[in-house]
Amino acid sequence: MNFLKSLLPHGNLIAAIINIGLVAWYTFLTHKMLRNSNKPHIVVRLDINNTHTDSLINIVVENIGTGPAKDIKIIPSCSDTKKLFDLPLEKIGFIKHGIEYLANGQTKESFLTSIIGKFEKQKKTPISVQVTYKDSAGKSYPSETFTLDFYEFDWVGTTGLKTTAGHLHTISQTLSETLKQVSAISEIRNELETLNRASTIIVEKFNGEEIKVYPSERNNFMLVQFRSDEEKGWAIGHTTSPIVLPTTLKWRLTQVTALKDKKSTEADYKNLERTFHKGGGFISFYDEIEAQNSPCEL
Repeated sequence: MNFLKSLLPHGNLIAAIINIGLVAWYTFLTHKMLRNSNKPHIVVRLDINNTHTDSLINIVVENIGTGPAKDIKIIPSCSDTKKLFDLPLEKIGFIKHGIEYLANGQTKESFLTSIIGKFEKQKKTPISVQVTYKDSAGKSYPSETFTLDFYEFDWVGTTGLKTTAGHLHTISQTLSETLKQVSAISEIRNELETLNRASTIIVEKFNGEEIKVYPSERNNFMLVQFRSDEEKGWAIGHTTSPIVLPTTLKWRLTQVTALKDKKSTEADYKNLERTFHKGGGFISFYDEIEAQNSPCEL
């Protein structure tokens, strides 16, 4: 009791000391909380490249902390990994040159390798990487080591091969169907050419040249090849319809002597020859002649 009475005169001083202690403690806790809320945490792992196929593996660097990291250095335990990976670790940009800045929640990744044909060797040869980094205030964090272990993808190897095999099978089927279509088109073309050659008719000869008639595939029209000493051209028509003179001759029809029937004389063919020389239009194998004001298009 006497002790308590002796403290009464110093009560204000004691209260002040207690308040100072509490403020210092709260300040320490606040600083610690702020520091932890701005603390980066860098991890390195392997992941499946989902944009292509299960057999492709990426290496991923991720900041899972609450603050940004800078000056990130990644050092592989093995300096030569070209026999293990399609893209050696030492050739990957962010491993070779480091990462200048990585915000919290941000990742950097790069294709590393395919496990097809290399998976057994990759499983037996785990590679580790050592990581160092700083926070935004420049504080360095202790280095951490991460193992790139391919055993976690043991289920992927078979799946990746099956996926690849499925793609190859689909491609093979598509190519097979395409080849069948090309073959069918080629057969049709050969049949048409054979038909045309077999159906060629020599109509008549004059001046050592020939007029040949070829059956066309459209509307029973006949394609007539016209040849003479002076000009060569083409005309198209029907056995019972007028023959259309070729536009390439670029002539107008001025005067035509009608061919009385299909069994024309040499003089009739000469008239036909002169008509080709004079212009475009229609020439009928019958009595009537139809003239056009402009050349007809084939």
